[in-house]
Amino acid sequence: MYGSRDSIVPPEQSRAVAEAAAGETRVVEIAGADHNDPALLDGEKRSEFPAPTRSGVIRELSRKAKDHERSFRSGHLCMSKR
Repeated sequence: MYGSRDSIVPPEQSRAVAEAAAGETRVVEIAGADHNDPALLDGEKRSEFPAPTRSGVIRELSRKAKDHERSFRSGHLCMSKR
């Protein structure tokens, strides 16, 4: 779930994270919402996501971020120079 006017995490990045996530995902864009918009926290669409699903997604994204950081620090993830 992301806001179409997120000023912190660009919407295209939110979509890319969802595409890269393992397993079944559901992407929901909240039109006009910014990063901490109340519609993202307790709006009508938020109620469609039960708490275990949200916490599971957060755990999975946190794990992937840590794996990515470890790969980057160990040199397994190389950035091309232009």
